[in-house]
Amino acid sequence: MDDNNNKSQSQTPPQPQFQQATQQPQFQQVQQPQPQQQFPQQPTMGTPYQMPPKKKMSKGAMWGIIGGIIGLVVIIIGVVLAVLLLGGPSKADYKAAVDKVNDTIEIYNKAASSLSYISTSETETSLKSNRDKLTKTKSEINDRLTEIGKMKAVTGDKEVREKYEALKSKLEKFNTAVDAFGEVYEKIMPVIIEFSDGRNSSNFSSVESTIRKARQNLKNVDAKNETNKKFIRDFTTKLEKVEEMLPKVVEMKSDYKKYDSNYMSEFYDSLTAIQKPINEWTSGIQKLAEEGEIRDELNNLGTILVNKVNK
Repeated sequence: MDDNNNKSQSQTPPQPQFQQATQQPQFQQVQQPQPQQQFPQQPTMGTPYQMPPKKKMSKGAMWGIIGGIIGLVVIIIGVVLAVLLLGGPSKADYKAAVDKVNDTIEIYNKAASSLSYISTSETETSLKSNRDKLTKTKSEINDRLTEIGKMKAVTGDKEVREKYEALKSKLEKFNTAVDAFGEVYEKIMPVIIEFSDGRNSSNFSSVESTIRKARQNLKNVDAKNETNKKFIRDFTTKLEKVEEMLPKVVEMKSDYKKYDSNYMSEFYDSLTAIQKPINEWTSGIQKLAEEGEIRDELNNLGTILVNKVNK
């Protein structure tokens, strides 16, 4: 029996021994609220719905809206401009053009006398006055016609524009005439006036001096107008011939034994012939003035504008 007990004890395996570890809590203890802290009472039936925070608009969307607004404004402005520009002129537009045309006619009339004729009775003061008047007139008329051409009464009405174009087509001839008369008053007429006064002298020595001076003055004239250029060439040729004959005429006057009636006759013919280029030149200059006449075209334009106002 003892043997059996010993046998059973010997067959029982040794049990492992574990060292008892100090048990640590898996979660930290939740701190209890202090007595003075108040917490809202939680509902027992579930969590209430909370509004989500508003999202900020992206920059792309913001610029898109701004661009759309700008585009709309541009369209509106375009429509307004189209209505204003594509619409016909109003009575006020025609009236404004009438006033501008009348102003231009008044300026032209003040200077028209300086473009109507030339005279050897002019003085140095009157020559300068005429030249300055024409120069100012040319500038003012060109400026006003440019302004008229931009007015709605002209740009927006075909019938008015045709009258305006007819006026503009003559403006170049008007400018040519003004420039030609400017050369006349500044450079040519002083020479002619001086020659006309001196050639009638009975003293042939004085006549010779006058002709020589006239030739020298004309040589210094730099004319641009063809009518004036031709006159200077023809007039200079006539003066040269008379100047060439004068020494012998003076000699013949001092010694009648040397007098030659045929020669004297030829001399007087040459002296008279000087008047021919003057007459031709005068006619040519006056023709330029007639070609540059814009009074009728100004009146035609003014008339049709007045009709548009009264229509």
